Amino acid sequence: MSLQSKKNGFGIIELLVILSVAGLSVSLIFYILGSIKFKQQDIQKLHDARRLSDMTQVRTGLDIFLSQAGGYPDVSLWQSGKIVGCKSAQIFQPPHDPAGTNYIYQTKGKSISSTDCGKVWPGYTIQFTTEGKTSIGLAGTYCLTADRGIIPSACPK
Repeated sequence: MSLQSKKNGFGIIELLVILSVAGLSVSLIFYILGSIKFKQQDIQKLHDARRLSDMTQVRTGLDIFLSQAGGYPDVSLWQSGKIVGCKSAQIFQPPHDPAGTNYIYQTKGKSISSTDCGKVWPGYTIQFTTEGKTSIGLAGTYCLTADRGIIPSACPK
């Protein structure tokens, strides 16, 4: 007669292995979900860094335009992806917001008589929005002005 024992269910070793595998799986899932959130924060930081860089470059371009034309360009010249120029000089290209929207450019004051560069204006505002905390402040709407630089509010109409 042979001695055979019938096993019903799992032994302690099998249960420990199953629990270990389940624990590792749960840990891996939490790690992946945490990484995804971290990547979204990185994307926001990259977008905001690009926005601030865009504002610096646009401000420089508008200052160059001012020195050549005696004022700032008309709204009709502000088209993302198209070159803003004066006379034969190509000065800058209005950028797109990295999230796909446009920066809102508005002229201020009364237009100055037409120059070789078209109708020009004594001031401007550019409204943009950040997604997270940046070197200029918390997430929110900001306004770049010719005289004050970046201010933490929507641009006045």
